[in-house]
Amino acid sequence: MTSSFFFFSDPAVLSPQTTAQAFGPAAAAAGKDRFRVTDLHGSTALAPAFAISDGLVCAQTDDQGTLTLILKPSQQPPFDFPAIRYILYKGIDPQSLLTSSGTIDVAQQGANDLIAAIKTTWELADNGNTGAPSRACLGLHLNPTDYPATENPARFADTEPLDRLFYEGDPAIQLPLVRGGWRLGAFSRTSPFGIEMVVDRLGRRPKIGLARKAENVVEVDTLSSGADAAEVFRHWDAKEAILDHIDPCAFWGAFFATKLLVWSGANSRFDKLSGNAIYQTVLRGAAAGTGNFANRNRAYLDIRNEHGNSLNYYQEDGPTIQLTLAATADIDACEVNYYAAGWPSFAIDNASLPSGTTSDKIDVRFALPKTANTEPLIYVSVGYRGGFRRLKDRKRFLDRPRRAAAVYLDETSITIPLADDGGVKRIFAGYQKLHRLKRPVVFNGVPVPPANPNGLAPVRGSALDCLVPLLTLNDLPAPGAPMILRTFDEIFYVDARASDVDGFVANPALAADQVNALLILVPKASATPARSLRPARPKAGWPALALPAGTDSIVEYVAGILSEPLQMTKVTDPKSSGEIELLYPADALGTSPAAVQGYHSAIVLALSRGDLSALQEFLGANAPVYGTPMLSLVREGTHRDDSTDFLGFGLSLSFLSGAQTVTRVTKTPPTAVYSYESL
Repeated sequence: MTSSFFFFSDPAVLSPQTTAQAFGPAAAAAGKDRFRVTDLHGSTALAPAFAISDGLVCAQTDDQGTLTLILKPSQQPPFDFPAIRYILYKGIDPQSLLTSSGTIDVAQQGANDLIAAIKTTWELADNGNTGAPSRACLGLHLNPTDYPATENPARFADTEPLDRLFYEGDPAIQLPLVRGGWRLGAFSRTSPFGIEMVVDRLGRRPKIGLARKAENVVEVDTLSSGADAAEVFRHWDAKEAILDHIDPCAFWGAFFATKLLVWSGANSRFDKLSGNAIYQTVLRGAAAGTGNFANRNRAYLDIRNEHGNSLNYYQEDGPTIQLTLAATADIDACEVNYYAAGWPSFAIDNASLPSGTTSDKIDVRFALPKTANTEPLIYVSVGYRGGFRRLKDRKRFLDRPRRAAAVYLDETSITIPLADDGGVKRIFAGYQKLHRLKRPVVFNGVPVPPANPNGLAPVRGSALDCLVPLLTLNDLPAPGAPMILRTFDEIFYVDARASDVDGFVANPALAADQVNALLILVPKASATPARSLRPARPKAGWPALALPAGTDSIVEYVAGILSEPLQMTKVTDPKSSGEIELLYPADALGTSPAAVQGYHSAIVLALSRGDLSALQEFLGANAPVYGTPMLSLVREGTHRDDSTDFLGFGLSLSFLSGAQTVTRVTKTPPTAVYSYESL
């Protein structure tokens, strides 16, 4: 069933948006570089707030006295887009939901679907409630001041994860489930209001404090002219925080190739809009010369490295790319600074559009930097090529040779739509996401050593190096269930090759019960066109999922939902006095220590929960830690247990750390994993 998505308000009543209200760089102030991540609007009329999709809702009071409604979506849009973890509705008028005494205003139930749902649940006979529904039905009491002191209210402080409101809230209250298109209330007429979209990023849990501000701005100390290398790195590392958010304007524009349901106040109904109608009705609106969204002509080109950070995060390949929209231009004369905005955010606007353009689409030609002693592979996770159909997996990989006479790879392209704005072609707001993945250069079967082994970038010398991102127990919500399983939207390249062109991208997942912890890479797309990919079920991955007590072990649960055959065993751990339970696919780790032979299945690294906690504590002792710590498998020999031979592997942990000087640290924690010798 196709998911239905709705525009968040009535576009006809939105006031023209100024640049100062839009998502993007804001004016520096008080020695801080600033980037606004809340997309603000205003209206002199009543602006309704509609549920963008199905999901759970919780509310918090913000610093201007209005409310923030937090929507935790239960579905994602029917096109490629970063997974949206939370949608924050800013500036909701409290009077559209609450009485003057603070209870739910049931008198408005006829015009407010959220209130009607709360009232129905409140009056269920099994609940035994009387009187008006409490404000606790919206989670408004989940804060350090109102929540009972005997129940540890500190867990709802501003600095705590936003997940806590949904996974560790009041056990006596079920937060309301809403359906897409429901009326949730109304925005304030006297204060700015808007939308903030928080995306799913590995190791970066959004904080409750986001919901208690009417406007969120990322602030980073302005870089001084005499900054040393460590200060430069930390400055740009801090600016990566803007990648936790996405421009709502780009989200609405991304519906051009599908359907967006948009409220028509004049007809009191939702109309299905697509293509240029979304630009005219939603993004531009009725105001001549202005528009509902200042960013309506901004198409983002989000280029990430192999670990989910921006293109030049490790500061070894340079900040520039080649890019042009002109079909006949010499791309070598079209160099641009990816970081020109002062942030890790690059966008294409109308200034890049060739004059006289008449088509409804245009190709963006680009070339990425070469990388020292690696063979880059470009993966398109969000975007189109040629037309506007969702790309097949094999079309997502762009293998571009290194140009000997240039510092860039051969060029390639993606396709973006153009809007018809009164007979003039404009860039249609949207979002494209590319990943520049590095593969080691292999000569006569041996990886070529990196040009700078002491650089910040991770060194991948074999298929088992930098294999699995270290997900820690802090990355999981703790709802008190015996098991929990969660996948992340980030992708990682698995160099699982018998030749130098084989591999696949995968989403990381973390599963844990009271004993076991599983670090999982779930295949997403194969980089080998000749070999079909057999993805694990479900292909889209799992959201944060608490499992019932009836399942004996998270190991058995994961074995049941992965489509590839898995083998489980218990072996004696020679580094301790106990046993460790292992789960791995049936031909995952070959007898060759340097390759995972042509493998296209889930990779599961099984650890005890204690071992994972020890790795987490090890990182804490080396703080600050930047980026994504990566685990490598290091062969330690063969171990015999009960007449069965096992390959022994140690874990090597690689991460960035340091204050005065930032360096890459590689350690071998005392943790062991094993695989059958015969595989």
